[in-house]
Amino acid sequence: MSRQATIKDVAREAGVSTFTVSKALRNQPHVAPETRKRVLRAAARLNYSASKSAAALVSGKTKRVALLIGEQITGWFNGNIQEGVYDVLSTHGYDLLIYRAGTSEERAAFFRNLPAKRNADAIIVVSFTLAQKETKALQELDMPIVAIHSGATSFSQGSIRIDDCESEIEAVQHLASLGHTRFCFLDRFNPLPEYSWGANQRIIGYKKAIDRYHLVDCGVLTMDPDREHPARTAADRIASMTPAPTAICAWSDDCALALLSELRQAEIRVPDVVSIMGFDSSDVAALAGLSSVAQPARDIGAEAARKALQLINGSPLTEPHTQVKTHIIDRATTGPAPRDEGR
Repeated sequence: MSRQATIKDVAREAGVSTFTVSKALRNQPHVAPETRKRVLRAAARLNYSASKSAAALVSGKTKRVALLIGEQITGWFNGNIQEGVYDVLSTHGYDLLIYRAGTSEERAAFFRNLPAKRNADAIIVVSFTLAQKETKALQELDMPIVAIHSGATSFSQGSIRIDDCESEIEAVQHLASLGHTRFCFLDRFNPLPEYSWGANQRIIGYKKAIDRYHLVDCGVLTMDPDREHPARTAADRIASMTPAPTAICAWSDDCALALLSELRQAEIRVPDVVSIMGFDSSDVAALAGLSSVAQPARDIGAEAARKALQLINGSPLTEPHTQVKTHIIDRATTGPAPRDEGR
C-alpha cells in the first residue's frame, strides 16, 4: 500500500511552503492565482486531502464544538438537543464532541481535566447550575460558551431556554380551567443530591399556580429508581390520598407515562377519574396519547449551535439570551374534573 501524501509532499511538489499550501487549499486570500493553481495541481497529482487536524494547526481552530450533558445522553430531551446541534454543525463542516457528566465522578473529572480546552472551539452546556469553582473553570477556558436551560447565564456569552416555571403555571391553569381543584406533582429523581443540576423551576411553577388559583396541593411525589416499582409506589400513594387528586402534573413525559401505566393496571380510569399532564411532548407521548407541555428541544439545540458558530467566528449575537415559548398539547389523558370527586 502506497504512503498517503502529506502537506509537506504537496509543498515540495509545488515548490512553496506548507503555509502557502494550507492557504491555497482553503481558498484564503493573499495567494497568487498562479501559485494557487500550482498547489491544486500538485494536490491532485498526489491525491492529497487536507485533514482537519492539519488545518487546525494553521487556523487555530479544531472545527469541533463540545456538548456537556448532565444525566443520560439517550433521554428524549438530550437526544433531541444533540440532533439539533448536529443539524447545524454538520452543514458548516464542524464535528460534535459529547461529554457526559451523569455521575459525581464524571462531573468532577470533566471540570478537573477540562478536555474541551484542547479539543473544541466552543462548548455548549446543557441544563447545569454550576458551582462557583466550575463557573470559574469554564470561564478560564477562554472559548465561547453557550448555555441551554440554565438559570444563570453569567458564565456564558449566549444562552437559550424555556421558562420552566411559567410553563408549569400554564399547565396547572389549563387543568384548573377544566374544573380540577385537587392536584399532585410527580417529580423526577435527582441521582446526585450532592450536586445541583438546576433549581426545579417546574415544582416552583406548580406551587405558584396552586397558590395563585386557590387550588389544593395533595403533595409532591418522587420517582425513586432505587425503590422497587417506583411508578407503582407513586400510583398507590395517589390512590390512597384523602382527598384524592383529580389532576397530576408530571416533571416529564417519562414520569407521566410510567404513572399512566400503573394507574391503568390499578383500573383507575384516565382521564375520567384523574387527568395526567406530562412535560416535553416527546414522540412516545404523542403515540400514547399523553397530554403534555411541548418544548421544541431539537430547535433549541439548533439555535444553541448557531450561537456557538457565530461566537467562534467573532460575530456579535443580536440576541445573546433567547427564551423559547412552550405550548400545551391536549390529548387523551386530560379531561374535565369528575363530578363525583371521590373514588
